[in-house]
Amino acid sequence: ADAGHYFQQSAGMIADARKKGAKLVVMDPRLSNSAGIADLWVPVWPGTEAALYLHLTSRILNEKSIDGKDLVKHDFVKNWVNWDRLMKDKKYLQFMLDKGYIQSLPKGESYEDFIEMIKGLYAPYTLEFAAKECRVEPYKLEKLFEYLIEAGDKIATYIWRAGPIGHRGGWMNARSAFLPLVLRGALACLLYTSPSPRDRTRARMPSS
Repeated sequence: ADAGHYFQQSAGMIADARKKGAKLVVMDPRLSNSAGIADLWVPVWPGTEAALYLHLTSRILNEKSIDGKDLVKHDFVKNWVNWDRLMKDKKYLQFMLDKGYIQSLPKGESYEDFIEMIKGLYAPYTLEFAAKECRVEPYKLEKLFEYLIEAGDKIATYIWRAGPIGHRGGWMNARSAFLPLVLRGALACLLYTSPSPRDRTRARMPSS
């Protein structure tokens, strides 16, 4: 859609996917060519993208599906996230408590304790907070969350320069973008988002 050597190669694949029912979401402060044809344009204020991603993270952790099931893909998270290393790092957990990031130390070191801890950690990133921080109308964030959940693990994304450029620590915007995808098990799925740019058409999780 937009001119650029990284994106032209994907324009045909995006068009083909949309013919099959895929939704195109563009997060860009500009009404770019891509944004103009998107199913959803989210014009986040530059540098605030992390607030949006952490809001999505909070909802995935703290809400249920319409049939009452967790939105977190626990098998994926338990297998691929180094949650156990964090839960054993008592010094860093105390640091999180001292900074007010968490309200209390976890009771144990289990995966379930980890999930309960991060539910509270990301709970402050509400719809109201994200909408105000990102200067985006709340209904757009609601629609984005709806698309995210409907897609399951079938999410393909480019996370690129708009967030990081010109902001101190700006790459944290890009890093935080992967968190809701991890929680939904939407990484390294065939033909979707890969942690490595070397193979854009057949994503593979690195061997453990």
